[in-house]
Amino acid sequence: MADLNPNICSAVVSGESLCSVDISGNLPGTGTYGISASIVDGAATVQCTPYPLTATIAVTDINPWWQVAWGSVITDGSVSSPIPVDAVSPYFITDPVGLLIYSSTTAPSFTPSGTVSSSGAVVNANVSTRPEASFDLFYNKKLPSDVKEAGHINIIDVNSLDATRLTSMGNLGAGTGNVWRGYKTYYYDGDVYGSNLTLNGNLNIFNGVRIVVFIENSSVTINGTIRSNTSGRSSFLLISEGNITVSPTVGGTPDGDPEIEGILYTDGTFSSGHVTTGYDQQLHVRGSVVANQFDLVRNLGTGPLGFTNNRYPGEYFEYGPEQVLAFPPFLRLRTSSWSEVAP
Repeated sequence: MADLNPNICSAVVSGESLCSVDISGNLPGTGTYGISASIVDGAATVQCTPYPLTATIAVTDINPWWQVAWGSVITDGSVSSPIPVDAVSPYFITDPVGLLIYSSTTAPSFTPSGTVSSSGAVVNANVSTRPEASFDLFYNKKLPSDVKEAGHINIIDVNSLDATRLTSMGNLGAGTGNVWRGYKTYYYDGDVYGSNLTLNGNLNIFNGVRIVVFIENSSVTINGTIRSNTSGRSSFLLISEGNITVSPTVGGTPDGDPEIEGILYTDGTFSSGHVTTGYDQQLHVRGSVVANQFDLVRNLGTGPLGFTNNRYPGEYFEYGPEQVLAFPPFLRLRTSSWSEVAP
């Protein structure tokens, strides 16, 4: 049963017949409660009939939701995030404002209390790419043959890997890792080593190191944080043919510091991970995430760290331009160039 803390209405404004009372619930549940009221005007006391009056009051959990910052959201479908009335920010895309592009007859929904952004920038249009992004395109068609040569590419030959070794390994311990065309490129084949690769431990990427990981015939589970030693001085790109799942142990408080920095791409589903009992920590990803489907299941609930659904999103995706600009030129879908011009 819900634990309610009602307060008392001690006065009514002259001429009004209603007295409002705020009732807050500490725990979810439903119960029947007696409500009694009396009005004293100095000469007589009037009580409500019946006295007390009974009513059923339900207290429910605030639904989990997600949020984006500094960037755009593009989907070949629609978007839903139930932003609550007490959210720190009522916007699905926080300032600086990005653009929501969706392709669906179902309009985006941010009820009960949210809106798309401060500018309301949203477009319903067909979403397509030419050529279509896929693991096959990136690895088999875009990746240059010289990068795949022995001595240039690094082979991951275990299905449970200490992620910290990605900055130092060659073929799992051979020297400091092979660097070719400015990137440390790694390859894992699930048909050979197992259908799920697990990255364990916290990866702190040294300045100047740019990591690319290809995962074929396999899914991947991220069991630790992935961060740049200095933001903008290193990069991380993960391209998986199978699903990408983040362990629910990877998370923290809504303090502005990301747990994962980089670009994550999957032909399958990106899952944020959820604990089997209790409530989750917030997952903050800075960079860009691209997936065929998203399974965003974090639920802050009443919050193990004091941060709850009614104030903060379970997943917070922050656009990281430094990660996008570090995307390998030889993997880009279209040829592009950057130049500085006079204002």
